[in-house]
Parts: sequence; C-alpha cells; structure tokens
Amino acid sequence: MKQVGLLVKVLAVVLAGYWLVRSDAGVLALMGMIFGGTATLVGGWRIGLAVSLADVVTVGVGGSLHAYPVAIVAFAGALAFAIGYAARWGLYAAWLSPFIFGVIAATAPHTDVFGRRSVWPEAVLVGLGSLIAVGILQIPPTFPMLPRLPALTNDGALIFAAIAALGVVLLTAVVLASSSPHGYWVVSAFMACLQPAIGRSRSRAIRRQVGTVAGVAAGLAIDHFVSGREVLWTLASVSLVLCVVFMSRYDWSVGFVSLAIVLVAATSGSAAATAADRLLLNIAGAALVLVLSITLGPVLVQIDKRVPLVDRSARAVA
Repeated sequence: MKQVGLLVKVLAVVLAGYWLVRSDAGVLALMGMIFGGTATLVGGWRIGLAVSLADVVTVGVGGSLHAYPVAIVAFAGALAFAIGYAARWGLYAAWLSPFIFGVIAATAPHTDVFGRRSVWPEAVLVGLGSLIAVGILQIPPTFPMLPRLPALTNDGALIFAAIAALGVVLLTAVVLASSSPHGYWVVSAFMACLQPAIGRSRSRAIRRQVGTVAGVAAGLAIDHFVSGREVLWTLASVSLVLCVVFMSRYDWSVGFVSLAIVLVAATSGSAAATAADRLLLNIAGAALVLVLSITLGPVLVQIDKRVPLVDRSARAVA
C-alpha cells in the first residue's frame, strides 16, 4: 500500500513538472521543488523551511548584485563559507540550494535564467517551489530520509568552509572574466563535489562526471530521434522527478539532471551547445575538487592527528 501511495505522489509530481517546465517561471518553481525536497530529505521539514526562505534571500540579493563583479565574488565566497560551515552539523548537502541559486542569480545573464529587471519575483517563485516540496513530503506515505554526513568539529568546519570559500572565489572570478553564459555550472559542480571527507570528494567528483557524460549523451540521442516539443517537455519533467527519486545514487541523479537540461534546451534548438557547456564546465569544477583532494588530503590527515576535524562523539548517520 505504501508503494502505491508513493507511486501516486511521483506521478502527481511528474504531471506538475510537465506543466511547470513549459515556462521560465515554471522552471524556477520546479528547481525550487527539487532542491527544497532534497533539503527536507536530508535535514527534515524544519531545515526544508529554513532553506526555502534562504533561497528567496540569496536569489534576491545575488540578482541585485548582477552589475557589480567584485561584490558578486565576495557574495559567492561568503555564501560558500556559510554553507561549508553547515558541515559542523552534517547539513552541508541540505544547505547547498541557497548557494547554487544565489550564484546562478548573480552570474547568469538576465536573459538566461532570471529575466526580469527586478529579480525578487523570481526569488519568490523559487522559494514557493521549495515550500511546496516540503509540504508534499509531509503527506503520508513519506519518502525515506537521505543519509547525513558525520558532523565536523568547529575547527574542521572552519577549515572546510575556508577551502570552499577560496575555491568559489577563484572560480567565480574566472567565470565573470570569461563572460560564460553557463559559468555557474562550474561553481555549482565544485561545491556539489566538495565534501567534508577527502575520499567522498574524490568519489563524488568521479561519479558526477560519469553521470554528466551519460545524461548528456542520452539527451543528444533523444534529441536526434525525437522532434516533438511536447514529447521533449514530458521526458524532461520525468527526468527531473527521477533525479529526486534516485537522489541517494549521485551519478544517477546527476545524469537525470543533465538529461533534463539538454532536453529543455532541445525544445529551443540549442541542445548541442548546452550539452557541450554542461560537459566541459562540470569537468572543470570536478577537476578542481580532485586537485584539492590530492594536494590537501595528506595535510588534512596530519592536522586531524593533532586537532580533531571530525566530531567522533556525534552519531554518524552516513
């Protein structure tokens, strides 16, 4: 009976996704739903509510800084530090959403994702989408919670947050200097792959590349054989829902997101260009994580022997 209830909820979300993905405003709400649902599955409904409100603030502030490059770099770095410090309580993954939305709002061309002169209406749409996901997940039967990473000590969280902030500052500056329309993908990939454990960072970076390549290849293949926009929209909405269903399988989740992005781009005839950007920028972001994990890994191991970085007294949920 529980499986039937979950299936009904999934089908309802697929239908909602099909309707939302057909417009720019709907896509923003759908993005909010995906990330709000993720935050709730990691940290519970209270964290989901807090993340929803934070999404509104970071999108609004980030979009308001669009004409000030130095302020954008500082904003992205400060956000990365704050989100990184959430690893103190094992909630880094839950709080990624405000960072990603804030960076997109600050760095994306306003004709791309956030199109109005005032970005606050779009910020509210993202927040509403996130709140809807939080509410849906409270309706029985409930989805199983996602595993939470072990908490870090205060020193460990500060070091991790500093690494995240420095990497984001560097990447954001490069993105702004290059004027890449999808440059936020490299910053998002870096933060998504960076983890409070060296081994997990390496694994996540590799799995992200596997998922991205598979999703992009599948999207291009579908675009080659399918020409109807209605079919592409339907497949994109299904793919986005599957990314949440397979959230515990990171390579699968990333693959479905990449597939959906390419399919949405295919409805406007830009599948190939979008696929190339998605592939190259994700590789760049994950490559930086691999470099950091290889170079800083031995140093962090030595530091951990003198100053504990992981809170071993806390119950590990991962």
